[in-house]
Amino acid sequence: VCTLEGRDCIHNTNWQDWGKHDVKTKREKAFEWLYARTTKEQKAIFKEHGVRWSEFWRLPYWDPSRMLVVDGMHCILEGLVHYHCRYVLRHEDPKSQSSAGFAAAYSFPFPPYDPQIYAIPDDKAAGIADIPKIHRILTEPIAGSNSFTKDAILKRLTATHLHPLKFVAKSLNLPSELNIDGKKIPATDKSHFAEILFGWRKRQPHAIERDVLNSAQSDLKLIRDVAVKATHPSCLDAPPHNYGEFAAGTMKAAEWKVLATIYLAISYVLLWGDFSSSDPPAELAVQFEALKHTMALFQA
Repeated sequence: VCTLEGRDCIHNTNWQDWGKHDVKTKREKAFEWLYARTTKEQKAIFKEHGVRWSEFWRLPYWDPSRMLVVDGMHCILEGLVHYHCRYVLRHEDPKSQSSAGFAAAYSFPFPPYDPQIYAIPDDKAAGIADIPKIHRILTEPIAGSNSFTKDAILKRLTATHLHPLKFVAKSLNLPSELNIDGKKIPATDKSHFAEILFGWRKRQPHAIERDVLNSAQSDLKLIRDVAVKATHPSCLDAPPHNYGEFAAGTMKAAEWKVLATIYLAISYVLLWGDFSSSDPPAELAVQFEALKHTMALFQA
């Protein structure tokens, strides 16, 4: 659909750089794929141009860059909505948080993967997915309630791949060496880079800061009350009565749809948008912006 290719571009969220492919070239390559004599030739065409044959190419007006339909179930409901509720709105009971920890102690503008900073080898490219995991580990609390010990942080960092650890250290302008008893030792393995990253982590806030978007128990209680007590048609799949708890299990796409478009919309308007003046009060300014973004997503 767009001109971005490969894992190097997976974190490029600047949509203005997402140029569309030339449909004429795509059509030509699709016909080349169709008339290729061997499977090897077809694979080569697909690898270089990302296109195979489809009967749609017989339609002179077919343009996949403009006519593809987003998979609403997996992309929006079980993807974006799920991510937004869990990681942005923080819909998780602190008592039921998994060992991965979703309550950040602070926020930090970690740079996304950029091969110009440190290029992960092609045969190790699968490790790029570890970079956001490392970022999340580095923002988790190391003091106060629900915090992690140094050993726990180091264990989880060393459970990731070496090259993502190197990239994150490089992106933070950290030295690639350890200082042990006054001696500088080059960092070569995962444990070395984990120690370097933890040293950086100790210089950041240790305990959870006040987060205006971190759903308090009263917020989750209101959402559950609206979902359970509100009168709704029997054809709708109501979300779990214990939404936000580990025991609620994995929600289905139909449940996410009803929760987002009905119950969360009602709940957050009551929580963050119910004021008499046209402008929100100062103490709700951030929440009101979050409400607008949330409603924009739920309308998708």
